[in-house]
Amino acid sequence: MESSVLYSITDSFDFEQIPTVWKNIDFNTFSEGKKLYPYQREALENALKILYKFYQNNSKKDIEALKKDFLKLTEHNGLVKEQQEKYFAYTNQESKAYEILSEYFEEDANQLPAFHFINRMSFWMATGSGKSIVLIKLIELLQDLMKNETIPQNEILFLTHRPDLIDQLKAHIIEFNQYTKREKGIEFIVRDLKEFPEQKIQGNLFKDTQINIYFYRSDLVSDIQKENIIDFKNYDNDGKWYVILDEAHKGDSEESKRKQYFNILSRNGFLFNFSATFTDEIDILSTVYNLNLAEYIKKGFGKHLYLFQEQFKNFKKTVDEKDFEQEEKQKIVLMSIILLAFIKKQAHTLRKGISAYHNPLLLTLVNSVSAEDSDLYLFFNELKKIATNKFSKKLFEESKKILQNDLYNNQLTEFEKDEVLSSAEISSIKDLTIEDVWHYVFNTKSSGEFEVKRNPRNNQELSFRVKSGAHSEPFALIKIGDVKEFEKNNLGSYDIEEDFDDESLFENLDNSSVNILMGSRAFYEGWDSNRPNIINFVNIGTQSEAKKFILQSIGRGIRIEPIKNNRKRLLPLINDGIEIEEKLTKKSKDVKPLETLFVFGTNQKAILSVLETLKGEQPEEEHQLSLFDKFIHNHSLFVPTYKTAKENNQRKLKKLKIHEDDFAVFDDVMKTMDKTALAMNYNLAYNDVSILADKHKQGDFKKTDEEKIGKTEPVVKHILNYYKIVPEEVDSFSIVQEEIVHYNHIKVKTSATGSATSIEFKRLDELKQKIEKAKNPVNVEAKEAELDNLLEKKKITLKEYKEEIKKLAGYSETGIEDFSHRNEDIEIKKLLNHYYFPSIVSKKDRIKWMKHIVDTPSEVTFLKALEKHLKTKENFFTEFDWWMFSKVDHTLDKQIRIPYIDPANGKRDFLPDFVFWLQKGKDYHILYIDPKGTGRSEYQYKVDGYRDLFEDSDKVKTFKFSGKNFKVHLRLATEDTSVFADKDYYKKYWVEPDDFNIKLDE
Repeated sequence: MESSVLYSITDSFDFEQIPTVWKNIDFNTFSEGKKLYPYQREALENALKILYKFYQNNSKKDIEALKKDFLKLTEHNGLVKEQQEKYFAYTNQESKAYEILSEYFEEDANQLPAFHFINRMSFWMATGSGKSIVLIKLIELLQDLMKNETIPQNEILFLTHRPDLIDQLKAHIIEFNQYTKREKGIEFIVRDLKEFPEQKIQGNLFKDTQINIYFYRSDLVSDIQKENIIDFKNYDNDGKWYVILDEAHKGDSEESKRKQYFNILSRNGFLFNFSATFTDEIDILSTVYNLNLAEYIKKGFGKHLYLFQEQFKNFKKTVDEKDFEQEEKQKIVLMSIILLAFIKKQAHTLRKGISAYHNPLLLTLVNSVSAEDSDLYLFFNELKKIATNKFSKKLFEESKKILQNDLYNNQLTEFEKDEVLSSAEISSIKDLTIEDVWHYVFNTKSSGEFEVKRNPRNNQELSFRVKSGAHSEPFALIKIGDVKEFEKNNLGSYDIEEDFDDESLFENLDNSSVNILMGSRAFYEGWDSNRPNIINFVNIGTQSEAKKFILQSIGRGIRIEPIKNNRKRLLPLINDGIEIEEKLTKKSKDVKPLETLFVFGTNQKAILSVLETLKGEQPEEEHQLSLFDKFIHNHSLFVPTYKTAKENNQRKLKKLKIHEDDFAVFDDVMKTMDKTALAMNYNLAYNDVSILADKHKQGDFKKTDEEKIGKTEPVVKHILNYYKIVPEEVDSFSIVQEEIVHYNHIKVKTSATGSATSIEFKRLDELKQKIEKAKNPVNVEAKEAELDNLLEKKKITLKEYKEEIKKLAGYSETGIEDFSHRNEDIEIKKLLNHYYFPSIVSKKDRIKWMKHIVDTPSEVTFLKALEKHLKTKENFFTEFDWWMFSKVDHTLDKQIRIPYIDPANGKRDFLPDFVFWLQKGKDYHILYIDPKGTGRSEYQYKVDGYRDLFEDSDKVKTFKFSGKNFKVHLRLATEDTSVFADKDYYKKYWVEPDDFNIKLDE
């Protein structure tokens, strides 16, 4: 599969670089009591990055020009011509797609060029990851950007393939509105798409506070108009739609035509596609955020996944059942409930005195439901035999052994390749008794017949309990479309007790005694529980729809919540620094059974189809190289920490940079409105109005050609936000612990063959070997002399001598190893006094197949100059007692920073490329060096931010801390410092990359 080019764009610049006027939205809160998870925020930040790159010149260019510019940007980030022609352009003039699209898009050289279809992004998010929350916050983002006139004023259209998913969106919007209407004065109005023509005529008097979201079933969008089917041409709106698709690629054979309708509707807007199961390459290439099932699990947000390899057969009704066929059925059920008893027993022990985790559950999904010989009845009947003690005891023991053998022989989980259970845990399965099964699975101490309950007002549920216990609770629940047919065909001999309780067992599953849940595609979507630890797929086929069903069902089963409101596995939570009670932390090694979803299948092909689906949906594998060690030293490395200042006037703000047209709008408002009208019109506090009046009177503005905002309210709010900025000040100094982490995230792309950036696994092994060699360079000549001496003195044998000489061939003598892939060269070397080793440095250009190494040309040049300087005898560093340094990665090491204020964009963080620590006596120096060109003037604001924090009257401040005199310094390196005049205010901060005669007293 191909890899996303949009991901490459989002990785190329920091979120902080986006102007403030684009970032008025809060990405943290969804509703009262509901916050966004970090991955949901990251998805929205990535979306905003792409919208900014696409629309940043919106006021100056038409949509075609914006598309062409964006296509060029995607080409710079790896979208090759072959991919454009294959996945974005339409070249087959005989195809139905070409026929539909050619009416709306201009041809060029007998094809519909790729730029026409580049205005799209995809969110690849696993079932259960909360993509509905992201989708609604995306709509809020679009509304805010339209309000600020940073993107065009288009309509918003939501399309999905099922009515219950529309209902689900509506329910989320009600929750969202309850919060935003009170806090922000806005609300979403959900309207049927059929209302659009009338609404367009009427207009919306409340468009600033009420946002129309039109919706429809995607599978009912066509080129004809009927009662429920709509002709897309009647709702075209000149293609000015922001179209949001939610699993809208699901559907019938008309699907490929409908995709073109969506392209047409969004041709002058943008297309946003959400799914858990992308398969089209165009969606994968345009993925802006990837949290598919594989990534969801690998990042710790879901349970581990283990697929049993044991093949089951004959789980179906036969005319003349033989003993082995009956045993096969019983073995399937026995294995799954033995495993359930084991997990529940582990959970019972773990949860003693601790409020954590869920009550484990077995989910059985079948192909046929109501018929007399249905899969559901056959499974149910085998459960009955076990509950009534009418099963083979020999088979019980055999099932335990098969279960253990599968776990012993096939121990690795999917995606992470982690050990599923410890040997001790697997071994303990043999100790389980039938009494354990009755207790943990059937909620009883002894065998007994089933009792059936149903609610006459609920025709989708049947519950079962064992009669042997006077107060035994339901242990199983059947949930299907209609239970009447199942009752009629299979439960004629049972007394069915009617229960008029209004509560649905299924809807209260998390708090119920049910241990086994049985059903069919009722569990496809629309329910949410952490409880499943085992899924049985009984006679589920291998056709395309069955694969999607399997994948979606697994997505429902992998949810995890060890402690309330923390949906991540326990160890990742601990690593994230989440506060967890000590008792639970001590048991972190015992939670694997509860943190794993075990999957059984009655059909080997079905299991293989799951594997193919899950592994096939990974667009590109990345192998993390955990091969780097911290430099061993006895020194504490400190960095400054900051706190919000008490007042906003502690720092003199520069005049706000503002587009001259925006200033004219503001000037007009201030001259024509009195303070009361200003406060009422723009919902401002009296103090806010006073600030605006003062700044207008003082003329604290610098009129430039900065990006234009264009609308009165956003201009006013932008000015106010700037002049209300509360800066940060130095709080203290802290020892570096998790501030520099990028060396733990160095990754190599290891895609499937055919990807533009693939690297074969055998080359990966070669790369790992070179890293290990560079870690421990050896003086081969000296080592050979030592071995010669040992042999001469007969302290080693000739055989030992030859073996040691042979080993020397595998060592690095220089400590520098070269590696090349796709004509991109790197050096692996042990840099002197670097925070970690070895370092990986590009020889020339950026490396496309490796992440988080030194490959920015200015950084590479600086390191070469540093190495050259260190070879001189009297170098800059010799005057210190000790020194160290580290590369800083802007995407991962964000706490190595200097806060500053940009007069156009407000508060920002300066993230230097290198940090040096140097000490002489009690003087402790922290030196930031940032190799950059001088073309952009924003360096001045960064220097201003540094000066405000770390200088006083042009002299470096001294901070008394931990018995030392702390001083923080900044230098910017460029190859041409002659661009600064002798008296330039900023000249002293600039040095040439090879000039290390830095005077730290200045």
